[in-house]
Amino acid sequence: MKSFQFWQKIVVVIVALLSLSSCETLVNNIALPYEEKLVLQSFICPQDTMIEISLTTNQPVIGVINEGEDRYPVLKDAVITLSDGTRTVTAKYQQITYLDYIEVDSTGHYKENFLTKDRYVISTKDIPIVAGATYTMIAKARGKEVKAKCTVPNQRVQRTAINPSLTTGYDRNNKAYPALIVRVLDFASTVNYYAVGAFYYENMRVLDAQNRFVVVRRFVNSRQEYMTDAGQDGMTLATQPMLLNTTNDLNVVSRNAEIYVAVTDYPYYQFNISVDKVRRSGRNPFSEPVLTYTNVENGLGVFASYQQIRTAVTVIK
Repeated sequence: MKSFQFWQKIVVVIVALLSLSSCETLVNNIALPYEEKLVLQSFICPQDTMIEISLTTNQPVIGVINEGEDRYPVLKDAVITLSDGTRTVTAKYQQITYLDYIEVDSTGHYKENFLTKDRYVISTKDIPIVAGATYTMIAKARGKEVKAKCTVPNQRVQRTAINPSLTTGYDRNNKAYPALIVRVLDFASTVNYYAVGAFYYENMRVLDAQNRFVVVRRFVNSRQEYMTDAGQDGMTLATQPMLLNTTNDLNVVSRNAEIYVAVTDYPYYQFNISVDKVRRSGRNPFSEPVLTYTNVENGLGVFASYQQIRTAVTVIK
């Protein structure tokens, strides 16, 4: 009897291993439908001096996935044009270098760390972005062509319509941080979409390469929220408390948050709230799937517009 039970267990183990092997083979042999498409992304604004354009391709859901800028590399052989109906300009491909973060070593010296990104760019000197005007962007690459249109919002929020206030907010671990609530007076009698954000900075007293004390501004974190005036026409809209993740660095001499409030078009709002939903899911495999908004013909992505204003608020140390 014991011998029979022993061999019975062996058979069960073998069957289990064969089942696992079979499952692995099935996963590796799945052939999901895939069609390469161009992915266009660009946002235009009358207050900007340069328009950045990203043109990539979608990727299969199975295979090696890179991270960062290498995940969806910008195509280098594309022709991208922007037109306002009267004039047409062609974007130039170039690498843009920007400050990524500032670090301070144990001796009190600071170091700036930079990153580069590939983009197509257009100067607004060549084609001004005007409120109420409609623009068309066309991109051609790899034998494909995509096209998108957007109309710039007519209105821009005035500073007198923005009321920021500091409060206390709590993260997921119930840790308290300064938080910012931004209230915006809505334009009445029109359907409006808004993007409200805060970029939080700490100003630090540190040493430069010549051992001189200087004050540098270090970016810490940002928060964004997207709102609509549906059911609140002409009323004051308010964001949720946006946490400002202050540090305990003794070199910090002051703190401030730069607030931006943008009146956006419908594509800008729809695209960003869909991306925000994906981000909030935290790659949870049990979260409901989110369809990312696109207004690009024959491809994917978004071409959208907004009008913005920026202001600053001091954050108590």
